[in-house]
Parts: sequence; structure tokens; C-alpha cells
Amino acid sequence: MAQSEARPRSRGITIRVTDAEHRTIRENAARTRLSVASYVRRCALRESVQLRAAEEILRQVFRLARQVQALGDGPEEQQAMATMQGLIQILRTTKP
Repeated sequence: MAQSEARPRSRGITIRVTDAEHRTIRENAARTRLSVASYVRRCALRESVQLRAAEEILRQVFRLARQVQALGDGPEEQQAMATMQGLIQILRTTKP
């Protein structure tokens, strides 16, 4: 836990965003498994938000590997494709 995380927070900041920005911020926070407040705070303070995204990518890769091992005709193929599409979506929205 960062030192700033240990101190109680007593100040607020209000920002205005578009509907699209709001949706993107919420989706990115969910992908990194952070609250919106923690996600925005870390981005603003230039702290790492990529670690949890990398963990999600790794989880998806392992899931895909298991599905490919059991690959057959039909629903398994469709499930593997859905997992791969999820991985691609994460990779497209996660900046290095």
C-alpha cells in the first residue's frame, strides 16, 4: 500500500466528463479491479494501474490455454473464440 493510501482522505475533487469518457473510465477501473476513485487517483498521480490489468491478461491467457487443450468441434470452439476476443479487447484498451 502506498503511503498516500494509508492516510485518511479529507479533500474532494469534482471533474466533468462526457458520457463516453465516463464509460471508458468505469470500464478501465473495472479491468484493473480498482474503484473509479482509486483508478482516477492513481492515473492522476502517475502511479501504476497496469499491474492488475496484466494479471487479468494472464488469467485470460491461462483460460484460453485450457480451452484450446480441450478443443473439439462445436461449443468448445465458440467458447475459445469468445475468450480470445475478450483477450484482444483487453489488449486493445491496455496501454503499455
